[in-house]
Amino acid sequence: MLASEAPQVHRDVPWWAGLVCCLAGGALMAVLPDLVCVVAIAYGAAVVLDRGPLWGRVAAVVGTLAVSGVAVLLAAPGAAASSLAFVALALASAGLARRGRLTSGACCLLVAGSALAVLAVAELAAGAEGTSLSQVATSSLDAHQGSLVGQTAEVAAEAQTLRELVGLLWPINYVVASACELLCAYAGLALAQRQGAPGLRLSPLRDFDLPFWVLVVLAVDVTALLAGATVDTWPYLAHQVTSVVLMALRLAFAFQGFAVLAWFLYRRNVSAAGRAAILAMAFVLEVQLVIMTIVGLLDAWRNYRQLPRGRGRVTVQGPANKESAHAD
Repeated sequence: MLASEAPQVHRDVPWWAGLVCCLAGGALMAVLPDLVCVVAIAYGAAVVLDRGPLWGRVAAVVGTLAVSGVAVLLAAPGAAASSLAFVALALASAGLARRGRLTSGACCLLVAGSALAVLAVAELAAGAEGTSLSQVATSSLDAHQGSLVGQTAEVAAEAQTLRELVGLLWPINYVVASACELLCAYAGLALAQRQGAPGLRLSPLRDFDLPFWVLVVLAVDVTALLAGATVDTWPYLAHQVTSVVLMALRLAFAFQGFAVLAWFLYRRNVSAAGRAAILAMAFVLEVQLVIMTIVGLLDAWRNYRQLPRGRGRVTVQGPANKESAHAD
């Protein structure tokens, strides 16, 4: 992403303080919410990578992974895989931001990789217990559906439809969780940029811009969904994968839609309270009418914000050209 336009506040936080923050965040993964720990880990890793020696950087990465793994294994072994994946996501985002490579495409790949890793391990664990994640996801609905004996046919049909949707789209929960973790990591990186790691290169969220290959993935996925709707022998797993990918893409395009709205409000100098109110209304419209997803899809195709794209696309801003690139 691009360098933030916010004024930098250099407080000369020592690199060892970042190392302590990393290790503390890893150690507390077992007792605090993952979202809080990811903020601390991303912040600490950014500070260490920005000004720490080589051995300090290695200690931050290896030490945080080791400490968090041991802490979670001792307290909650079942959550070890997800915790380690989220720690790795925070460390990877800090490393990419240090090199100016935390682009929108890299964010998509981080979310997808983290979600797939957690999903794969969770499925293996469920299989070892003689069940599956799909059965776990629908078990409560099965019990509820069993209690509907004697209800009207309409109620029973709605319950069956809900069960089918949950059975089809339950993997999207892992995508949402990974996306939330990445947002928290971004918050930690932004804090580090202001207080202790001025070498980080981040863009404001209003500059979020999906790469062209996401549109290609969307076209392929929609084609596969249409093929599945016309072929009777289409595998259920293929239908599930394409449906989940479509939902994940919807989240990505919705985020771009909110970025477009935030950019528009920034250009119009709307107050913080006004921006919060408008974004809240936009969220309601997105849930009910998919408005922001449509805005994001159109912007990904038409580039209404006129962001640099293509081979000459600028993804990193140095101190010298921070004001000239992306001038409003």
